[in-house]
Amino acid sequence: MNKQGSGAGPNDRLGAWIGLAWALRLSGQFRDAQDVSQEALDFGRDPTTELGPEHLATLRSANGFTIVCRRIPGARAEALDLARNSFEISRRRYGPDHPDTLAIAISLANLLRTIGVQHHAEALELAEATVGLYPKAYGSEHPYNYGCMGNLALLRRITGDITGAHELDEKALAGLDARLGRQHHYSLTVATNLASDLAALNLPQEARALGEDTLAKLRSLLGDDHPATLQCAANLALDIMADGDEAAGKLLQDDTLGRYRRTQGSQFPDMVVIEAGGRLDPDFDPPPI
Repeated sequence: MNKQGSGAGPNDRLGAWIGLAWALRLSGQFRDAQDVSQEALDFGRDPTTELGPEHLATLRSANGFTIVCRRIPGARAEALDLARNSFEISRRRYGPDHPDTLAIAISLANLLRTIGVQHHAEALELAEATVGLYPKAYGSEHPYNYGCMGNLALLRRITGDITGAHELDEKALAGLDARLGRQHHYSLTVATNLASDLAALNLPQEARALGEDTLAKLRSLLGDDHPATLQCAANLALDIMADGDEAAGKLLQDDTLGRYRRTQGSQFPDMVVIEAGGRLDPDFDPPPI
């Protein structure tokens, strides 16, 4: 309620704004999500709203803004400063194991990983510590625990611990399958990364089989052009080629690049990675509850 006793107050309005930005990002509309996230953050920081920069809703808007900035390279440096500041505020005001502090920490670790190798050690350390706190906040079997476990596995793989990443992704996927089923996009995100673990372990047939199953499920769930579907398809193309079917892999790769150009533009960061022959690493951010 607002001061007049009716209608939506600033906290409600900001919550709706955050939800809209989150939905835009999940649907792949990254520039629109960035614009709405910036408006939400500005509203939360405005002293006339009676919220301010340390209000929980404002911290959530800041976190949403930093998450979408991972997909926009030119915005990452500003987002890193904001994420660090938000993490410190949330840890001081709400405690290190508060759900929103944990969510901000996960976003910060993901952002550090995305920016570059110079931040990978810090990202791994932060993810290790944060994943260790999640059971206290949600219980040991909550899907968020397993989603964040998948983020940690990703960091282990890119920092050289391929076997550890594979074991952790298998554990995360088993937990998500038990709680949500394989058709859920949390499960399919981890499955996409597990296929990358298999590829890194020089198991192209196993990586291809998992990737083909995951891609079919993502296409059914999210559509052919959704960013999560395209990430899986790009990785699968590499695994098909590694499995000896160069023509089929190249066909899927070309189709995936064409879909990226139509939906995201030629300068989209995923395109740069694919054209350089690299793999894509989808990650997870726990929504506010």
